[in-house]
Amino acid sequence: MSEEQLRRVFHVRSPDQVPEYEIVAISHEDSDTNASAPRRARRVRRDAAQAELSKIRKTEEFSRTGGYPSVLDIDYESTRRDKPAFESDGGVKANRALKLSLQAFGKRLRLNLMKNEDFQRRVEGLKMYTMSSTSRGGVEIRAATEDGSYSSEESSGPATPYVDEANNAALILSRHPHGGIEVEGTVGHELVIAPVPEGLRNETFYDEEEGTADDEMFLDEDDFTPAQPADKRKPEKSKMPKKYVLGTIPVAKKRYRGPKAAFKAKSLKGKSVHFVYKRNKITEQQDLVHSDFLPLESVPRADNRTRAHRIRKRAAPDTVWPEVLLIVDYDTYALHGRSHAEIKRYFVSFWNGVDLRYRLLTSPRVKISLAGMIVAKDRDATPYLERNRLRPPNEDAVDVAGALTDLGKYLYREDRLPTYDLAVVITKLDMCRRHYEGGRCNRGTAGFAYVGGACVVNKRLEKVNSVAIIEDSGGFSGIIVAAHEVGHLLGCVHDGSPPPSYLGGPGATSCPWEDGFIMSDLRHTERGFRWSTCSVQQFKHFLL
Repeated sequence: MSEEQLRRVFHVRSPDQVPEYEIVAISHEDSDTNASAPRRARRVRRDAAQAELSKIRKTEEFSRTGGYPSVLDIDYESTRRDKPAFESDGGVKANRALKLSLQAFGKRLRLNLMKNEDFQRRVEGLKMYTMSSTSRGGVEIRAATEDGSYSSEESSGPATPYVDEANNAALILSRHPHGGIEVEGTVGHELVIAPVPEGLRNETFYDEEEGTADDEMFLDEDDFTPAQPADKRKPEKSKMPKKYVLGTIPVAKKRYRGPKAAFKAKSLKGKSVHFVYKRNKITEQQDLVHSDFLPLESVPRADNRTRAHRIRKRAAPDTVWPEVLLIVDYDTYALHGRSHAEIKRYFVSFWNGVDLRYRLLTSPRVKISLAGMIVAKDRDATPYLERNRLRPPNEDAVDVAGALTDLGKYLYREDRLPTYDLAVVITKLDMCRRHYEGGRCNRGTAGFAYVGGACVVNKRLEKVNSVAIIEDSGGFSGIIVAAHEVGHLLGCVHDGSPPPSYLGGPGATSCPWEDGFIMSDLRHTERGFRWSTCSVQQFKHFLL
């Protein structure tokens, strides 16, 4: 893989940063085909796909794990079987339930994916803007020119968000011109699915020789060909190691010690190839500490609420639609290849994952909406971050409390933005917090927000309080952090804490911090996907 391909798939700079991964293929059947095909015939086709991939041979390593190269099977089901599952432009039709069977890392997951229709409607007309610094020290904001559904070189159809609440899966699906399905997003608390880049599909190959699977890949430094054994004598076929190479750089030294799956393009005709990888521990967000929020300044209540005095409700009195203005900093823009299309696709999938966490709420129902997306084209376009960046050698970190205050003041003066309820800045910079003026800036905070800040403007201090800053280093590492910080803005304190005096309400003293729900320490356990009973009561108090 090239450095660009490593960045695009894993959001890393070098092979040694690549997380543990597998390569899998997706096979799919349309619902109109399923309607006329008996169940046994469909099973035969799936077995044929498995057999095709199994040509890579069951080696000694496979024998120990009992596994084969993985296959993703997607079946389309619908109450209307007379229509294809895809629109003519490649988009996925509405009213389609997708069943996806995923085998990776020795486990099989069966997903029931439902289209996230409310979220889809809210992002279909999503507008993108760019911010650039000017020579006079200002910031220019203008509409982005790319539509963002996919980069021009990929030419894929529009992406559709899907979720499986039971399995905590949030994915976006689109149809590629080669006829396959492309899937991107998260499954559970550790798995990420990403398509193999177009340019890499034709470069993927495996050694034709029989032999044991090797869990590392080596390249000859002179011509980037598979390295030869140290012993010049040709070993027996049964013991010749296979060397897997993708392009000019080995994918990783951390391939899962189980089924090997590097494929020739011709063996995957009609299928799509994907990486399934585990979030690298060095890129996962650290557990949030108790100092990831700020209280609101004491101001008269009547001075606080703006617009409709509350986050606007639509369709039902117990449903609220927080509109999020997303601001992407320059380092994040660079991480995603400086492509508006790539940025949009990633963050639609990202916020589909955040919305999945809020879909668990029933009273009130909270449905996340994106009011707009603004991308910084240079670092000076986000002055609130640059003014609070630490000095070398710690210039990769920002004093987040100062940045949050400056962000609120900046947005108070900015009148060129779409209407929003919450403004969220996404940054790749590390965050740190000073506990007193001039003190050491301690890292470990992954997000920062005001408790109860949604729709609040402090006119006396000329500052917007409905703001949050979230760290995301790729691989959707910031999804749970985003859900946590939006929870602060919507009136939730940490589990185990009393309510702030300006909000009142039930607080969360009866829900221990150690229980590990979303408003707790985010230990990435099953509970880390759910809200505690205290959080549910605080949402009711603040929103209804």
